[in-house]
Amino acid sequence: MGKPKRISEAGWQAVTCGDARTMRMRLAHVACRVVGVSGNQAPNQVSLELLNAFELTCSSSNVLVPLGAQRLLAFLSLSPDGVHRGAAAEQLWPDYPCHRAAANLRSALCQARRACCVPLIDCVGQRLRLSPAVQVDMLGIRDAARQIVDGLSPPTADSEKLIEGLTRELLPGWPDEWLHWDRERWNQMRLYALEGLAQRLLSAQRYLPALQAALASIFLEGPPTESVDPFAVRS
Repeated sequence: MGKPKRISEAGWQAVTCGDARTMRMRLAHVACRVVGVSGNQAPNQVSLELLNAFELTCSSSNVLVPLGAQRLLAFLSLSPDGVHRGAAAEQLWPDYPCHRAAANLRSALCQARRACCVPLIDCVGQRLRLSPAVQVDMLGIRDAARQIVDGLSPPTADSEKLIEGLTRELLPGWPDEWLHWDRERWNQMRLYALEGLAQRLLSAQRYLPALQAALASIFLEGPPTESVDPFAVRS
């Protein structure tokens, strides 16, 4: 049996220091599994909040995410069909040269990989897509509202929670130009959803949540200049 080879000083530094990042990722992976086994939450459950403020939660623990990765995760969460790498870099860093924007994108991808033990982004060739394992709060609220407004499901006991969710703004304070149209679509959707939900709740004789939904829709359109009937919503 041969003698083990002596590692040079430079090689030892590479092992002890260079692999620190890998060790942190392994420890994070173990920690996520421990939380999933010992806690009440399902293992590797990941949720992303975009309403009111950005917040990433992995196995019931809040995760600190660098700004570049935050912007990338938010951008992909609003692009359900995925997006090409070049288009993502151009949209997220429009004021940078192409090579610098691409470098920023690579950095954001690395930050997202290190943020959680569960892969947050699927990379297939040159396309990027948010992992299906990530639950986005806005998408869940939007789908629930559509189900009720379209008559596909009756108003439930969680209607008040849904109304509260529809009053939240999409990433308020973010000045990103790519967010403008998504924010406008969200504002229009929640306005009509609140109006439709108020009508449905009124028909179900649930007057208090109906009034809350109607008042919330009026608030979204701006403060009234005169006395307004809360149920005089658009036909």
